[in-house]
Amino acid sequence: PLLAVAESPFPFKFQVVHHQDVNAFAIPGGSIFIHSALIQKADSAEEVAGVLAHEMAHVIHRHGTQLLVRRIGLYVIIGAMFGDTQGLIAALADQGGFLLSQKFSRDFERQADETGFNLLVKADIDPRGMLSFFRRIKEIQEEQMSETEQSAMAVMGTHPATDERIEFIQQKIDELPPDRKFQKIPLDIQKIQRRISLPE
Repeated sequence: PLLAVAESPFPFKFQVVHHQDVNAFAIPGGSIFIHSALIQKADSAEEVAGVLAHEMAHVIHRHGTQLLVRRIGLYVIIGAMFGDTQGLIAALADQGGFLLSQKFSRDFERQADETGFNLLVKADIDPRGMLSFFRRIKEIQEEQMSETEQSAMAVMGTHPATDERIEFIQQKIDELPPDRKFQKIPLDIQKIQRRISLPE
């Protein structure tokens, strides 16, 4: 249902990556990678759909492309459009790690949260799955950090950003009509989880 309602400049391609980190990420061009640990931690298909909708929104708004332009320069990309690909190839080789570890700004994350939420509602998928998984991610992050790390993260403003995102999604849910119903995704998440084995 998400693919049917998403108006994207690129075709979406999804791939599960066997990895122990609870994560998912999108790269320029429409490819979205979902870590197997994320699926393992989900309580429902709606939670996974919430994460996918968020990543699809990054693609729709070209957030990855915008960050890449800032890193390697617009002139390099324009040059490649006119046949000078050497500069682009060298820049991409140098920035390869960035593509897989990009960190979006709060504004980009807020925009992806809002667009992802709207995609879910438009696709008749319960957006409460997005909210519950965001809360679980926060719990996992806090469990994995020591008290010192948590204090440092609070000082840097990372936790407030997570709290703001959770509060924002909750507000969007509260604004829905009280009688709004959603279709349950006909997928057995536990069956899918059994088919995915985490790496040793």
